[in-house]
Amino acid sequence: MEKLFKKELIDEFQRHPLIQEALAGCCLMNTYDFLQWFGQTIIRKNDSVRHKMADSMYHMVIEYFTSIANSACEKVVDEHYSAKAMKKILESSDFDVLVILAPHWEKLKRDEFAVKPNVSLEKKRNHVLGFIIVEKGECKRMATTYSIKLICTRSNEKLTYQRFSTDAKKKLTRQRMKGGILLGAYLFCAKRYGQTHGILELSIAYDNIEGFFSYSKQGFVKDLTLFGDDCFNDYNNLPMSVVLGDLTDEKIIEHASGDKRLELKTEDIKDDTGFIRFVPKTERQKKIQKAMVPYCNLLYKSIYLYDERMKLDPEFDGAEIEINNNVEDMFLYASDDEENPGLLRPELNYYHEYYRGMLLQLANEFNEPEPRSRVSKKNSRPSMKTHLSAPSRMNGPKMSKLKTIKRARSV
Repeated sequence: MEKLFKKELIDEFQRHPLIQEALAGCCLMNTYDFLQWFGQTIIRKNDSVRHKMADSMYHMVIEYFTSIANSACEKVVDEHYSAKAMKKILESSDFDVLVILAPHWEKLKRDEFAVKPNVSLEKKRNHVLGFIIVEKGECKRMATTYSIKLICTRSNEKLTYQRFSTDAKKKLTRQRMKGGILLGAYLFCAKRYGQTHGILELSIAYDNIEGFFSYSKQGFVKDLTLFGDDCFNDYNNLPMSVVLGDLTDEKIIEHASGDKRLELKTEDIKDDTGFIRFVPKTERQKKIQKAMVPYCNLLYKSIYLYDERMKLDPEFDGAEIEINNNVEDMFLYASDDEENPGLLRPELNYYHEYYRGMLLQLANEFNEPEPRSRVSKKNSRPSMKTHLSAPSRMNGPKMSKLKTIKRARSV
């Protein structure tokens, strides 16, 4: 079966000057080349990878593939999920992977695998800086489309440079090997492959702040039409898509390069929550950004909560549950009169009015000037403390019939 990450496409992509500069001596490898480099004895026959090695060797490679996934994902992703995805690369033709290797990867001897497989695999495992796994037909209604299954890169803090060869340490720059390069390679190859869209599920939705910003800057937008039994059915993940016809090869490369001058501008990114506009520069702003997350999640989750015809089973975390309790309590207080007896739950727009009102309030707090620090000990005053109020029954837009309500426990 034809794979997404064809060698000629990957070579064309990484030969571009902007990508070469971003890679800083690192290398992109598709499944076949990676397996060849990882251990040349692995690929010997025109058969599935599972039958190209003895059982003992196969299980050794599976173990190291799992280790690669867990070390690159830094336990941010569930280990069982990442291990399963890695294993599928060897067992299913519907899966494909693209890997980023540290500089001077070619200096690790290919023939060492046959003599000292454990030593060879360990060296090469530590040379893997990141990867992207894609699956064909994960969304059944788009059977020929590859979706992004998993993407992981090592962060600066987790990169210990003594793991790499001496030559690699000299050339490897101290910056995160950005997932943007892997995303760009996916879009570049998918467009050439003939896909109309690039699609993915954003794990844990807006709680995955870094992922949301990374995907958005590559042109992905929230796409709730992908929810359903014949596509993405995990309600707690956010489906996103990008129309590949709207992107030229050059634009894909520019966005993937990480060059701030060439990246997609915030004002050009479609985001109905406004979340993409709030990039924190201080700890105070980080707290406010985090406080926005449950309201962004609820703006789409509440649609499925309210429409009981939907087959998806909504789940909420503690903060989201308390927010909805606040909304319903406000509604019950407001409707407790002779004109509206027995109303149990507000209309959907009532929820959305509250969520958007809270997002507006938090946005205003986010944009407030930072507290001034003390200038000198001689003439000092206590520094202003910015109070970030937690969601409560008293927060949010004013309701016309709102009565006195006790303050809810802080979330």
